[in-house]
Amino acid sequence: MTFIFYMITIDNICENDIVEVLVSDEGLEEYMYGVVTYNTGTFIEVRYLSHVSKIYKGAEVYELEETKNLIEVDSISTHYHNAETLEDMGYMNVKENLYVKTEDIDNDFSSNCGIIDLSDDEYEDDDNDSFIASDHEDELFDPPSDHKEVDAAWNAWEPTSVGGKYFKNVVNRIDEIVQNYVRN
Repeated sequence: MTFIFYMITIDNICENDIVEVLVSDEGLEEYMYGVVTYNTGTFIEVRYLSHVSKIYKGAEVYELEETKNLIEVDSISTHYHNAETLEDMGYMNVKENLYVKTEDIDNDFSSNCGIIDLSDDEYEDDDNDSFIASDHEDELFDPPSDHKEVDAAWNAWEPTSVGGKYFKNVVNRIDEIVQNYVRN
């Protein structure tokens, strides 16, 4: 799809148009996509597409927020007048109001793998005492017999997606903590 860029005027912005907005939050500025829900003639109302702590097939998941935000036309950096949907912008809808960038999908992920929630909330249940690590060194285990092959394959793996890189970093950090614990 070809996009035509022109001077942004409030009269040219219609409901369901996609805009890129410079958003400032606590001194941090970032560009976010927004779907126009209403144009007052003075302000634009948008729903932002924002990152959430989830991945789908290795790709970061974005949520089209239910919250509507009033913005001034001056904060719009780009108006994608010819884009009718987020799919036109290279996103794929994976669940209601949840999208991923099509180019970030890692097809090496299991096709049965759905959306994975990376937020810490699911681990903060006070009643979950089913996994408590032992403080006794005599309860440490020996690695499996094929651990050298597994380690070599792990070290050779270079993930290409954001989610895959995040996962590998988390596992490497856990391994580093365990190795420091075993050495000390």
